[in-house]
Amino acid sequence: MKSNSTRHIIFYAPLGYGYPEQRLGGAESGCRRTLKIYKNAGINVHVIEKPAVSQGKLIYLFSLLIVPFSLFLKIIRYPNAPVHIVGFYCRIAFYELILVRIAKTMGRKVIYEMRNGNVKSSFIQGSERYKKILKKLCVEPDVVFAQGPEVVRFIEEEFGVKRNCYPNFIDDAYINGKIPQRDEVVRLVFFGRIAKPKNIHLIIDVLEFLCEKGYNVHLDLIGSYLDDYYILLQQRIKSYNLSDRVTFFGRKNLDFIVEKLRTSHYFVFPTENKGEGHSNSLTEAMACGVVPIVSDVGFNASVCGNKEMVVKQITAECFAKKIMEIESNGTWKSMSEYCVERVKKNYIESVVGRDLLNTIEPLFN
Repeated sequence: MKSNSTRHIIFYAPLGYGYPEQRLGGAESGCRRTLKIYKNAGINVHVIEKPAVSQGKLIYLFSLLIVPFSLFLKIIRYPNAPVHIVGFYCRIAFYELILVRIAKTMGRKVIYEMRNGNVKSSFIQGSERYKKILKKLCVEPDVVFAQGPEVVRFIEEEFGVKRNCYPNFIDDAYINGKIPQRDEVVRLVFFGRIAKPKNIHLIIDVLEFLCEKGYNVHLDLIGSYLDDYYILLQQRIKSYNLSDRVTFFGRKNLDFIVEKLRTSHYFVFPTENKGEGHSNSLTEAMACGVVPIVSDVGFNASVCGNKEMVVKQITAECFAKKIMEIESNGTWKSMSEYCVERVKKNYIESVVGRDLLNTIEPLFN
């Protein structure tokens, strides 16, 4: 899309401005990247911040009441501006449908962006009322974006409408064409939230399994954590006598993470998080040539695009054996190169941003 400073868009999204960095997650990061694409394209973006429960219950409820009025006023102020609503459906689906209908009733084109990966499961498990609401969210907007192709296929099969994939993406600068060097140590890494749904304890079990099989392995864990879970992990590490093979770094900036990724070999990601979507960490690891070994949760499988990286059963033995298989077959280098190329073709800003702008171009006409 050509830059045009007279274009406007109203953007309802969680951006997390004014929040402590440790409280920002993948949704905020992804929405900030979308905001960057719009601004770089010369579009004037008028933000309505999505209310957050972490602000406190009273502030959250007050903000929920204010948002529809704020949307109404911005629609009046910026004639012809499309409305981009970042949605999380589930418990807030009806509220998001209200926002969609305010915009549609006032004659605006609407983009509804579905975050996370539990669209299908929430529909299957939801009540009849919820299913009707979700169908309307998928059908009524002019453009609907889903994070993964699995959701795009589900919407088409279930509701008979074609929708678009808008995956998470990273800066082009991540791609430098190099892959990590190998030495005598097999270097495992995880970065992100050190939380129980991510199964970090199972990664330690994977490490122990590999050590028992005679592999020289080290694990780096990077990310913020709650004290209770950290204590549990430390106890597990000590019980396996692995203290010299695990390093906790806590939360670190992007430069530090990239430096670690450039010397790591396997990104172990056994998440069972019900709301898992397109993991930013997964994409960033692949971009640096780190071979991911992932659970078949969220969009992990479609992001990897290689079944040899996906573990169907979430057990330490299955994850460890997948690594052992790659090591014994000598295929790590080719898989590492494949990861870099896959991200370069599908998950960098220049590629995803172009597709986003081309898709919404007709909404400005």
